[in-house]
Amino acid sequence: MYNVILVPVDGSKHAEKAVEHAIALAKSFGSKMVLLHVVDTRQFHTIDSESARRFHAELRHIGDRILSDMAKKVKAAGVEAEVKLREGVPVTEIVMEAEELRADLIVMGTRGLTGTAYAVLGSTAEQTIRWAPCPVMVIK
Repeated sequence: MYNVILVPVDGSKHAEKAVEHAIALAKSFGSKMVLLHVVDTRQFHTIDSESARRFHAELRHIGDRILSDMAKKVKAAGVEAEVKLREGVPVTEIVMEAEELRADLIVMGTRGLTGTAYAVLGSTAEQTIRWAPCPVMVIK
């Protein structure tokens, strides 16, 4: 039923819980997991170019570390995992990655590290549900 499960990760506790749920699903269905981290480029437009380059490099480094940590956890559980780092607006990149992968399911946390939180869902989760080409499981 779920051959490819896409799991956006941002280092938040909600994302870690989503990874745990995705591992359980992947084990049940023999699925491949794709862990995705998106470097949010919306933050760069107000920063001078040298500062932006340093900030960008640091965000990429953090994203690589998050992906590495989560991949170790997934592989330790015996599940095949691929990692991807993209740049842009998180919801756009999540939806585009799901389309390119032909993902069968997206598993993500209710809220991430953006600081924007609605009553029930974070803005990225809510928009992903609206625009995703596949079912979205949101974990709180």
